Amino acid sequence: MSSNIATLASLYTEITRLLDGEDVTVSELSTDSLSRLLVVAQKRIYRDVRCRFNEKDFDTVTVTSNLAAIPADYKALSIAHFGSQSLIPVPEEVIRDYQSGTTGTEKYIAHAGANFTFWPAVADATELQGRYYFAWPDLSDSGTNIADNLLFQEADDLFIYAALVECAPFFGEMQKMPVWEQKYASIVGDLNRESRRVTYSGGRLQRRPSARICERR
Repeated sequence: MSSNIATLASLYTEITRLLDGEDVTVSELSTDSLSRLLVVAQKRIYRDVRCRFNEKDFDTVTVTSNLAAIPADYKALSIAHFGSQSLIPVPEEVIRDYQSGTTGTEKYIAHAGANFTFWPAVADATELQGRYYFAWPDLSDSGTNIADNLLFQEADDLFIYAALVECAPFFGEMQKMPVWEQKYASIVGDLNRESRRVTYSGGRLQRRPSARICERR
């Protein structure tokens, strides 16, 4: 799927039409205001959306002292492994509490500040594999920014309604805000559900063997 919106000016026009009506020439909205609110809207989008259009592979993320740097554009983990069984996400305190142990049937991953940490400990120079959900660069007219953003190309209405929700309190449109919020939430839900359907459509889920990380010696 490809968006018909190819420039920021076109995107601002779509947003303005829903705020002020079809005649965008009489709008009092400034481009600067729309730009700032669109940036805020995008921050929300990437906190909420977990789908294949904002998912990518880890790229040269290696372990040092049982830590691996979290990518700058990272928003959430999709799947992580070291070439075999998937790592299980847990809170950092779980790994801290049990890191003295040396046994375990599965490996674990946790956020530790700006890094990932693991249990049992992983050897230096081991490369983390898998995928994560990320934030695309803010929309701009620079180069192929808009064309490259797969999430925008798939769901430009997501960006429009996210921006409208942010605009509503500032431009006297609070009465419309619940409708715009509902539309935004519906698009997010559809994207996230579609991703889960793709994930589970390959076959039946299998129960993984239970971990013994909580058994202290």
